[in-house]
Amino acid sequence: MSNGKILIIDDDEAIRTRLQDILQYEGFIVLTAENGLAGFQLAQQELPDLIICDILMPELNGFGVLLKLRQIPSTATVPFIFLTGQTTQHDMRSGMELGADDYLTKPVQINSLLSSIYARLEKQQALRKDTTQRLETLRMSLGYDFLHHEVRTFTTGILGVSQFLLHLGPENLPSPKEILDGQILIRDSAFHLQHLLDEYFLYSELKLLESEPDVKQEKIWEHDIAVCSTHTLIRKYAWEKASQMNRRQDLHLALADVEMLISHQVLQKVVTELLENAFKFSAPGSPVTVTSRLQHDCFAITISDRGQGMSTDEIASIGPFRKFAEGSNDEEGIGLGLTIIRLLLQQHHGELHIESIPNLGTTVRVVFHVDEKM
Repeated sequence: MSNGKILIIDDDEAIRTRLQDILQYEGFIVLTAENGLAGFQLAQQELPDLIICDILMPELNGFGVLLKLRQIPSTATVPFIFLTGQTTQHDMRSGMELGADDYLTKPVQINSLLSSIYARLEKQQALRKDTTQRLETLRMSLGYDFLHHEVRTFTTGILGVSQFLLHLGPENLPSPKEILDGQILIRDSAFHLQHLLDEYFLYSELKLLESEPDVKQEKIWEHDIAVCSTHTLIRKYAWEKASQMNRRQDLHLALADVEMLISHQVLQKVVTELLENAFKFSAPGSPVTVTSRLQHDCFAITISDRGQGMSTDEIASIGPFRKFAEGSNDEEGIGLGLTIIRLLLQQHHGELHIESIPNLGTTVRVVFHVDEKM
């Protein structure tokens, strides 16, 4: 097993041969090029783990080789060591500015050369490991595996019914009821799939903005911020959600008539998401109450139900890709609702507070700091 692949670019054949023998003895695969242009082309073809390059060469000098390689994504991070007989402070500064990793002068001591090579390869390996870990962390935080499973669940139902209807012959046509049931299943699966993807893309955008806290970012739905009647909008969104979930008789409103500067879409998302959870995890016939009030410099929306509730540990474990009250209901979704609400409120000067007692109910309170500039 080799220690890696090294490319030597030097117009001096004796130096190339000597370095090749030393590095092969160390267990490296060694490639050689007699000038800068040939070395640049070979580097693109072979993608070595490290490059040792002279500066003064025909066709293309060492600075030119390094500059061109750093402009190509596949070779941009390959460790690059200059090995040259003529070294000035200007040369060294020029090489380092172009992205060289080290600068050795001829005649080079073998121990110095090997130490530099192993140090650069070790650093490169650590960077690759760190990049792999970062990508895996990003993959987990964005829930790719979870999303893949959920998407397949809905698409399997859509494709299954579609294939069934397409392959029916005239001798075994389904009844009108079977056709209607199939159409309903396709519609519902498509609706849930669209909702899931909308939630996922919104969550991903919020997480990407959150990952760069030192950069001033445009808020999600910032263009929608305006002075509005919270009483009118909350009532509208609440009744729409209650109607959608057949719980109009259970909805109770006690709303203060407050005008404030807020995003309509943020307010809608907060109200509908929290109400959906309240209806979903409480029994039909039990009340769900929405109140709002202005106190000092805070506008608060409170949604209470008398449903199954949660323990302190369950509240603490709420997060993305964990279903709300997981295990107690066979509800579709990827558990993003409350996480999205929290991320939105961070952007729009709000807070989320949850109080719950198992089997007695849950109260969720959203607080907007109205004296903040949104």
